[in-house]
Amino acid sequence: MNPSNLQSQIRTLYSKADELCHLGDSAGFVYSDDLTRLNKEIHQLINILWNKEGNSLRENAELCLALLLGYSGCMYANPEDEVKRNSIFTRTQQILTKLPASQLKEQLYSALHNVL
Repeated sequence: MNPSNLQSQIRTLYSKADELCHLGDSAGFVYSDDLTRLNKEIHQLINILWNKEGNSLRENAELCLALLLGYSGCMYANPEDEVKRNSIFTRTQQILTKLPASQLKEQLYSALHNVL
């Protein structure tokens, strides 16, 4: 996969997950079609990215962060998703042992514990 394409997909997933987590914050209400659309888009991106590898430890950490944020807001209900989610948990824990102290590491810890 083209590194810039992977980075773009990571940013897109992160952005959509953040949007889903804050859906309704500004207007105070949520349209079901917006919720459905975002959930579908996030789920598709998770399915594309869950087994990808970044070119660096930082990129892998950013990828896991986006995936964890996606799972924190995404509705899923099949065993295949649970296997993917557990795989991401394992990867995240491995990355956290190697990642130096940083804001990214704190965000990753927080996202991991929010999804658990």
